Amino acid sequence: LSSAALQGRWVTDRSASTAYTVLALPDNNSSTITQAWALAQDGSGLARLVIESDGQAAGTLYSFKGRAPVAISGTASLNSSATPKTLSLPGLSTVNTRLTQSDTLSGSAVLADVAGSWSGAVSGGSKTVNWTVAAAGGVLAGTSSTGCVYSGSLASVSAAKVFTVVFSESCSDGSAAGYTGVTTMSPDGTRLTTVAVANDRAKAIAFLLSR
Repeated sequence: LSSAALQGRWVTDRSASTAYTVLALPDNNSSTITQAWALAQDGSGLARLVIESDGQAAGTLYSFKGRAPVAISGTASLNSSATPKTLSLPGLSTVNTRLTQSDTLSGSAVLADVAGSWSGAVSGGSKTVNWTVAAAGGVLAGTSSTGCVYSGSLASVSAAKVFTVVFSESCSDGSAAGYTGVTTMSPDGTRLTTVAVANDRAKAIAFLLSR
């Protein structure tokens, strides 16, 4: 399973017990690894998977509903002869979840396209946020309805229409965490989705924002 074959946005069909949108991206440090981010469309959680070239996949399923993170593993499989291509991933449900490629994410991400103000929900609607992204340097700043402050930056990925994102969250209740993840923009430029895992791997977060 090469990263080139797996790269893209993948979605489950409507018959799935839990629908997911998956981003599959080449690893920055290894040509034999694909990084996958699987966001539940109902806002219930996020899975973070590493897929090896031999199909072995492992990672963590994070809940946005208060449950503890769960380790997941299994075998991924790709049907590259199908039109569009299909991908099967372990750990997202009791059986391997079948996904269809909806976008190859080919091209390059451009910071100027995401510059401006964004607002929306965090992690299944637990709170709302307002973010701004600067075209110069991709500087990110924001606040939430629950008293959290965000600061960080986005960086363009040259080989895919994706941004890497690094940011910190500091909240009025004294909690704080640093996160690393990826950001994508919808084809029409009106929606911004960020998925990230805390640097200590204890939790994950997702932002669904619009202009």
